[in-house]
Amino acid sequence: MMDKDKITLIRRGHIAFQLMNVAVQHKLFDILSAEPNLTLEELTPKLGLQHRPARHFMRALVALGLIDKKDGKFSNPPAVEQYLVSGKDAYVGGEVLQHEKLEYLSLSRLAASLEANTNLGLDLVLTGEGKTVYERMHLTKDRKLQELFYKGMGGHSRRTVENFLKSRLDLSKFKHVLDFCGGDGTNAIAIARAHPHLKITLLDFPTVCELAARNIEAAGLSDRIKTLGRDIHKEPVPTGFDAMFLFHCSAMVSMETWQGILQRCYDALDPGGTLVLYHLICNDDDTGPMEAAFLSIYFIAITTPEGAIYSGAEHGAALKACGFEDVQRLEMPISHELMWATKPR
Repeated sequence: MMDKDKITLIRRGHIAFQLMNVAVQHKLFDILSAEPNLTLEELTPKLGLQHRPARHFMRALVALGLIDKKDGKFSNPPAVEQYLVSGKDAYVGGEVLQHEKLEYLSLSRLAASLEANTNLGLDLVLTGEGKTVYERMHLTKDRKLQELFYKGMGGHSRRTVENFLKSRLDLSKFKHVLDFCGGDGTNAIAIARAHPHLKITLLDFPTVCELAARNIEAAGLSDRIKTLGRDIHKEPVPTGFDAMFLFHCSAMVSMETWQGILQRCYDALDPGGTLVLYHLICNDDDTGPMEAAFLSIYFIAITTPEGAIYSGAEHGAALKACGFEDVQRLEMPISHELMWATKPR
């Protein structure tokens, strides 16, 4: 239910975000995780701030609910301990830093993007060839921004791939998997570790594959995970795979284009093979959830001139239109849905 406090939080949302962002940058939540129940006097030098700004900074964080205060001592609430302390499995701090660098300024052009039906915010943070953030991120010479971008995406993948691995989808029957648009290798590494019998080929743009290859080598999995750098939109989908995994890559294109990608995957997949989709989805009746609804706005304003978050029903219809059979849908945590379907023999 909407009330005055919620309206205030939305109206002052720019302040709320920056409070979280600064807290992450100054490692406040890490400090309080290691040393809970610190006083302002004890905390101030650890933050590198003077007394006046530290006092008002901490007051605002307490008012926002990001910090608990009892008897003059500060500590992390349970949710903050879970999601905002670096090193935790559910850590979202990397995404917070990505939002600050990539999204915050771009969203100042949301109204113009909605009116023009294209991502006008992208030019404010990333110039160059290509119409999508992925094309420009692939071509950018700003390697720090590229690494930050994929690190943020990798953090999201780490939180969701564990749920994927706990699902009832049986991966033991697969031999060689194509990780389509595999990013920095986070998913491939986690899946390979959980299923030592699998061979995985990660497909993405060449510069992204360079980043993935470094991560794969650091994980000691270069013998089982190979990378294949090519333009995923223009070049053929490679053949010779009994399974293809497409995680978090539908939102960058229109549903028409997405169905075309699925058709190319269908044509390349071995007969009897399985195609697996794992995506953040919106409700079939277009009522949310919040994370999916917000991300659609991010895609409209910044990421792509044609993409959005789609419903499970839309994905299912696209799979069937390509010729896939036995389409299965499984609701997953964090507003995700896991789908898989089979190519007839």
